[in-house]
Amino acid sequence: MAHPDSADKENSQKKPATKAKKGKGEKKSNPSRTKWTSADDATLFNVLKDQQALGNHADNNWKAVVWTKAAKALARSEENTNSAKKPKGCSDHWTLVNSLILIH
Repeated sequence: MAHPDSADKENSQKKPATKAKKGKGEKKSNPSRTKWTSADDATLFNVLKDQQALGNHADNNWKAVVWTKAAKALARSEENTNSAKKPKGCSDHWTLVNSLILIH
């Protein structure tokens, strides 16, 4: 038979309750998520067009310098959207936009 104090020790060693998880369909809010406007998309497209003409698109891939140039071209856009565009974000956004273009 277990000692009466052992149950109290077990209960006191349990982890504290965690916050309830969000149910399906509920999205986490991400305040740091980058916001893109149609003007930002146009700027990104123009940078890609210019960089392609310069030969920075080969084997169906963009060279890393392209995303740096895109982020620099979009540097002032954060004044309107309050979110900076970084090279990785530019690449990710283009992947998303390009996939949407290919669908339609």
